[in-house]
Amino acid sequence: TATSKLRDRGTPSPRFKKALALFRSEANRDHLRITTLSARLFAWSEFNPTQQVTDGSHPMKQVLSVGQCGFDHGAISRFLSSQFDVEVTAAATAVKALDLLRKQPFDLVLVNRQFDADGDEGLDFVKALKADEALAAKPVMLVTNFPKYDQQAVALGAVSGFGKAAIGSPDVVRKLEPFLK
Repeated sequence: TATSKLRDRGTPSPRFKKALALFRSEANRDHLRITTLSARLFAWSEFNPTQQVTDGSHPMKQVLSVGQCGFDHGAISRFLSSQFDVEVTAAATAVKALDLLRKQPFDLVLVNRQFDADGDEGLDFVKALKADEALAAKPVMLVTNFPKYDQQAVALGAVSGFGKAAIGSPDVVRKLEPFLK
């Protein structure tokens, strides 16, 4: 590293030490700000009053996004909101998702192939969801860039999903329309 190279040349000057300390403290503060902001946004996204009405004529469609990292949840939410009248709720884990599904109605469930928070498999969640009589009728899509996992999810009872790389494409919009129009 740059610091170790300087040590080889001799002791760094006090001015360099001060600049390095300032850089490290600002970098740590920026990292803390980003981490705190990300946590606040994720917590805010989990607060979700059900069935908000935007124009007085029909309730917004409700989407549950399960297992996504904060960045991907944001990308999916922005995409869905740009195409449909939806509200997207995040659930980091299978336990949280099942709890939400039992408490409020969702028009579509989007499941990450591998959960960011705990590493659980999205296919296991699809299997559990379809095995639960009260929840089996919920439409669910696996979010994966790998066709083999999408095919496995369909075999378990899911609707063919899409990959994160395809977000924004007309094909994905067409796949979502039956559930979100």
